[in-house]
Amino acid sequence: TLGGKTVAAKILEATKTHDVLVWFCGLSSPELHVARVKARVAAGGHPIPEEKIHERYPLTQLNLIKLMPHVAYIQVYDNSTEAAADGTVPDPLLVLEMEKGRAISPASDDLIALLNAPEWTRPILEAALRGGRTRD
Repeated sequence: TLGGKTVAAKILEATKTHDVLVWFCGLSSPELHVARVKARVAAGGHPIPEEKIHERYPLTQLNLIKLMPHVAYIQVYDNSTEAAADGTVPDPLLVLEMEKGRAISPASDDLIALLNAPEWTRPILEAALRGGRTRD
């Protein structure tokens, strides 16, 4: 998970010698993460303590933002939409595509895409449109 220190550090280290590609799927809230983990456990999967989910949720976004200037390519998806009653699983929504620290999509002047972006992705988009830099 990007919510801890190990994976983010390993990715950053790998960028020194490799072109690292990242596909990140996120959810709109830690509560949705908790619900998805409960469903996974009910289906025989492994649990994650709720407090860990709440602790890692904001750290995941911060670590992703810190990695953006270093990775060769990144796509960020919103995977918050639930499956339909018939079991049809919707495709995740692509909200950001970057290459070599520059946003490809959405464009900085695409106000409709920016305004329609899921709330949880806005800090990530803001950093991407600044070339992957955080606001100091």
